[in-house]
Amino acid sequence: MPVHIAWDDSAETMLLMDVIAPWTWDEYLNAASKGRDMASEKLYTVHLIVDFTLVGTLPRGYLLGFQRAAQYIPPNGGMILMIGVKGILKKVGNVMGVLLPQHLWRVRHLNSLDEARQKIAEYRSRP
Repeated sequence: MPVHIAWDDSAETMLLMDVIAPWTWDEYLNAASKGRDMASEKLYTVHLIVDFTLVGTLPRGYLLGFQRAAQYIPPNGGMILMIGVKGILKKVGNVMGVLLPQHLWRVRHLNSLDEARQKIAEYRSRP
């Protein structure tokens, strides 16, 4: 499956979504839905790391696709850390910040999985 989501830690506080080319919006949205269901079972904040390192070309309809994906952010959703974001995908992320300003605080573009995990650790350690 080109889009896969699973817990990234044994405490089940971080979800990792891998997006690997070729992929479709249906696959992405199915994984987002599964992630929301997984996170919604928890009584604490759950962060999402989306690995776009092997994303390839974006499928058509990417603005609508990402806008639809935002509907799957659970009430206890924390940061959305996107790694491997380049080119048009980065520009789309900036546009989505304008279209969905209520989620702008959540999204960060980072370079690696280790950096994303570190950012979550820093978030947890703040007062």
